[in-house]
Formats: sequence, structure tokens, C-alpha cells
Amino acid sequence: MKISVIIPLYNKASYIRRTLESIFAQTVPVFEIIVIDDGSTDNGVEIVESGYVNDVKLLRHDSNQGVSTARNTGIKAASGDFIAFLDADDYWQPQHVSVLYQLRQKYPQANVLCAGYEFYDGLSHRAFRNMHLPKDRGVIDDYFKACCHADLPITASSVCVAKTSLDAIGLFPVDIALGEDQIVWAKLACSETVAFDASLTVVYDLSASRGKEFLKDKTLPSPHTQILTTMLESGAVPDGLHRSLEYLLHLTILNCVKRNLQIGNKKYAFELLRKHELLCWDKYRVLAFVCLMLPTALLNKVFSYARNFR
Repeated sequence: MKISVIIPLYNKASYIRRTLESIFAQTVPVFEIIVIDDGSTDNGVEIVESGYVNDVKLLRHDSNQGVSTARNTGIKAASGDFIAFLDADDYWQPQHVSVLYQLRQKYPQANVLCAGYEFYDGLSHRAFRNMHLPKDRGVIDDYFKACCHADLPITASSVCVAKTSLDAIGLFPVDIALGEDQIVWAKLACSETVAFDASLTVVYDLSASRGKEFLKDKTLPSPHTQILTTMLESGAVPDGLHRSLEYLLHLTILNCVKRNLQIGNKKYAFELLRKHELLCWDKYRVLAFVCLMLPTALLNKVFSYARNFR
């Protein structure tokens, strides 16, 4: 197994050195590192060129084309037979690549390999929480179930995929701006064996990726839900995964309801709760209706408290 590491770079000058150094610190070396500059306007490219010119293949986009296009550029240029993704503001612990190799050796049928991760908020680390996954090492039998009421089983910095498998699904979709990676993991989960190791070998830096989504006056459902619904309707999802994907879509819409409640847009939250076709009736939908009657400030305190006990 030869691993090519793909790093999309867009205005992450403050973090790219840490990201690259975490790859060079691996106990097992990777085959190649490809950085794709996606039209950065800071000095991230200069950092790569000045310190890593002999160790990294640097590709450039003349303008910002989005993370999916950047990843696809890297995949097409890769010479390895497996692709490991690493966001420019995340980093790996020294044993990450070794864990991937061990997974492949134990599960040679697996073309998707992923490891555990932890969140870093700028002050402290918290291990991801997912009760659906193997406690040590194993195969994820129902990826969609593993996405429900838990931190996601796969992040873009924790997964390694056979290049042939990525080619087979058409790489990353470039026509949507949100949830594009979830579409890729979903397609792979429907067609490939996914092996998982619970070792915490990846750090997901929340402080670096924290956005401004809560400044919006309305949060719409993620467009990736439409793609996943089409997969269900077209027969692209194995029968045994239908129910869990349908429930995941239900939870995804409820999460959109939650975000609108957090920003105080109760009118739109109510519209979603009342008639969105992907929702089913369960206790969480009923509770969401109850939340409509609570003050926004109190709701945010409740949501913050509940997140710590997921």
C-alpha cells in the first residue's frame, strides 16, 4: 500500500506548517504529499515553498474553486494506490499512518480505512464519541447508523481510501457547497468495506475551522440530503442500510431545525417541523415542537448542556 496524502490549502498559513510537520513525524512514512493551493491570498504557499519544496508536490489553482475541486486535483495527480486526506488546519499523531497499515493488513478486503480522532478547541482536547463503532478495531457494518446521535465515524482528515474506489464513485462532487464529503463517505459505505481503528490518531482543530454560520438569519437544509435521498430512490443503497439512512436524513433535518432555533428563527424551524418530507415522528421531533415555546437564550444553554452528554 502506497499512501498519497492530499492537502487542500486555502488561507491556512497559520496552520499548514503544523499539518506538514505531523506527516513528517509519522513512524511509518507516506509515499507522497500533495498540497493543492486553492487560490490562497495569505502566505501559506510561501511557507510550503520555502520550507518543504523538496518534500511536497505543490499544485496551484489560479482562483478559489472549492475544497472538492482541490481534492479532485490532488487525487488525479496522485501516484499512490491509496489516498489519505488531511485538512490544512488539522494534524496527525505520529502513529496514524502505522494504524492505517495495520488496518489494511487485518482487513485486506477494506478499501476504506479510518481511525479515531479528537477535537481541539484551542484550549483542550476531547475524544470523539460514537457508541456504534467497534471499541478497538473492526468493520463498520452500518455506516449510516454510526452517524446517528454520535460524532461522525469519518472525517476528511481521518480516512484513507483506495484510489480505484474514489475513481469508481466519480471523486468529490463539485456542484454543491456543503456536505460534499458526506456524499463521498456515503457512496463508499454503500459499495466498499469500511475498516475502523479506535486509536485517537487525528486532531480536528475546531478553533481553526470555526465559521460564522450562526450570523445567518436562516439555515437551510444541507444540499447533500437531496443527493442521499436520490441514492435511496435509485437503488444505490443496499437494502440493509435503507432504514438507517432514512433515519439519518430525519436527524439531519432536525439538526437544521436546531440551528434555526439557535439563531432565533422559530418561524422557519416550525415550517420544517410541520411539513418536511424527510422527517418522521419520534420523540425528538415532538421535543423540537416543545422547544419552539422556549426563549432562544435558554435554548442555547440547553443545547450546550446536552451536547456534553451525547
